[in-house]
Amino acid sequence: MENKGVLKVSSLIIGSIVGAGFITGKEVIEFFSLYGKYGLYGAAFICFLFFLLISSILIYSKKNNIDNFPDFISSITSKKERVLIDVVIYSFCFAVYCVMLSASGALFSQFLSFTYFYGIFFISVACFLSFIYDIEGISTINSIIIPLLLIGTILICLLYTHKMSYKTTYNIQSSCSWLLSAVLYLGYNSILALIILPFSAKFISNTSSAFWIGILSSLSLFILLYLLISATSLSPLTIKNLEIPMLAISSLMGKPFKFFYIVLLQIAIYTTALSSGYACIFKISHNWSINKVFLSFLFCFASIPISLIKFSVLIKYLYTLFGIIGISIVLLFFINILRKNKKGSGYGKKIF
Repeated sequence: MENKGVLKVSSLIIGSIVGAGFITGKEVIEFFSLYGKYGLYGAAFICFLFFLLISSILIYSKKNNIDNFPDFISSITSKKERVLIDVVIYSFCFAVYCVMLSASGALFSQFLSFTYFYGIFFISVACFLSFIYDIEGISTINSIIIPLLLIGTILICLLYTHKMSYKTTYNIQSSCSWLLSAVLYLGYNSILALIILPFSAKFISNTSSAFWIGILSSLSLFILLYLLISATSLSPLTIKNLEIPMLAISSLMGKPFKFFYIVLLQIAIYTTALSSGYACIFKISHNWSINKVFLSFLFCFASIPISLIKFSVLIKYLYTLFGIIGISIVLLFFINILRKNKKGSGYGKKIF
């Protein structure tokens, strides 16, 4: 029973990190592959930090009987800090929605030679209809699509790395900021982790399970990063500069791989956009009692201008911004925990 809890929570954590944006390969290139072998060092370093973060939050939540994000945030922050963190989280969800729309535009542009707008408009309409008709089961679809995409991506990376390993070596463009880049990657992924982990604490029966969840999650993430970094580092600059590098790499492996990747990636983009967009719409409509159809229309189509910005540009600047913010929130968590431990009051139980 305990093993099931460990696997369930680990899968939930990896699923929140490894989404459509990750599988395109562009995130990995931007934050790791550009630095060659130093990118691998960065991946190993942040996976160790992920282990510490995951274990710490799960143990803290379990010891203090916390099983949801609001209670978790309330236990470690002031009212003003909570409002600010709330704004950050839903701003990040909106950013993810815009990035997914842009990813659809990039997919249409790279595969069908259409302009960005067609791919963006297609997902916007699909999301709008889903929002107003309350289409359910998105999490179930994601639980099927993401594992299939991961299996396909792993297979493509292994085949491509084997094919290219004897032809070329890692192309190191720069090594001066590999550590900062890796930490920024940790930062923006920590935002979603902070939401998921307190809720996940109810699936484990003791704090030792948190240790194993941290190991399994961080090790799984490192394996995935290693494979994608290896494949994208070995690829020529023409592939690195594409909006969706893994689409080009899958094409080199044959048409079946290419079409498998395109179909599943488009579905993953849709479900990721839908889940992040729904979080924003639900929060706004709940707080301000705005008509849902009007709000959905405004949300879906007001985000199009932002999404017209290139997918790679949004990843580079939006995710970097939220990386800085995410690291600040993580530091706030540990600072406040240390303060409470020092005072020895309320939720001030020691984490370890």
